[in-house]
Amino acid sequence: MPTHSGKIALTSQIPTVPTNISAFTNDSGYLTSFTETDPTVPAWAKAATKPTYTASEIEAVPVKVSGNHASYSQITNTAS
Repeated sequence: MPTHSGKIALTSQIPTVPTNISAFTNDSGYLTSFTETDPTVPAWAKAATKPTYTASEIEAVPVKVSGNHASYSQITNTAS
């Protein structure tokens, strides 16, 4: 790019800057996608949707919660 001695650049000296990432070249070889291949991670953990269970399915004691959280006494003072 030519240099200019003044403080104002000539219009012909202003470079065009890409506005989309796709306009750049991945010349460093950065990852563009990834597939989990760790054998210790179960398939359900890799799935986009995860399973849900009811309290009885996992043999848990349901806790009645007021608001968005359960207090320690609500959790520890449940019937077994």
